[in-house]
Amino acid sequence: MSELGDAVAWANQHHPLPRCSHGAALQDASGERLEPPCGCRVPMPAILHCPSCHQQHVDKGEFVARPHHRHRCANVDCGFVWRVEPYCVGVAGVKS
Repeated sequence: MSELGDAVAWANQHHPLPRCSHGAALQDASGERLEPPCGCRVPMPAILHCPSCHQQHVDKGEFVARPHHRHRCANVDCGFVWRVEPYCVGVAGVKS
């Protein structure tokens, strides 16, 4: 299983499925993204780099399965926080 798939499986065991602010599920138990009926944006995997130090940002732990717009650089000498729209998760690579 992929790193993203492993993290989604872990999150589904330990946390409820990600939901939008209206309570609609954003993914199913297999990790497949769902289009919520309320029209909220569905999160997507993204290759992100810190705007300050340019280090690649890869989300880990619960943040792999939880879409968010604020990201903190993991570089201990940087720690820069920036905002990304739309809500996404930082991944090492994406499948085309």
